[in-house]
Amino acid sequence: ALTEAATEMGGLFFGRHSHLHGQLPHCVDDKVENLIGFHCCDSEFLAAAQDDEDAVPVELGAGEASLHTFRTLHWSGPNLTNERRVGLAIRYVRADVGRNRKLPCRESAMLACGSYDPAHGAFDLEPPPTCDAGPKEREVHADALARERENYSVDLDAASDPG
Repeated sequence: ALTEAATEMGGLFFGRHSHLHGQLPHCVDDKVENLIGFHCCDSEFLAAAQDDEDAVPVELGAGEASLHTFRTLHWSGPNLTNERRVGLAIRYVRADVGRNRKLPCRESAMLACGSYDPAHGAFDLEPPPTCDAGPKEREVHADALARERENYSVDLDAASDPG
């Protein structure tokens, strides 16, 4: 969290034990008000997870972080305050990580440190940004999201093994 992220500020929630259900189907929705633009479309599962008993609030102070598996159902509510809530999601992946199935396209990644040869890895390298949110940076971001969306729901049955 770059700023405080209390529940009333639209802080994060986890669906208790949701990671045990594997990858859930997602829908692309340009009306969703987030930078990702897609969401879980299993409305029955989502409603059950968001039940007060199964919703786990994750209140973070500025500078704190949450580490969770990609398959943990997570969401945030509306910000009911006049304070800004700013978060940042980072996914670290080792350079030697491969894919266990054929996907429609190669996703991209930003090199955090060391060296990486895309010819021997599973990801294409993203160019480092040269400014904050410039036209080229926005284009790279849009391309990365488009690649992720294209691969996200491919073969959900193969991806649903939570182990």
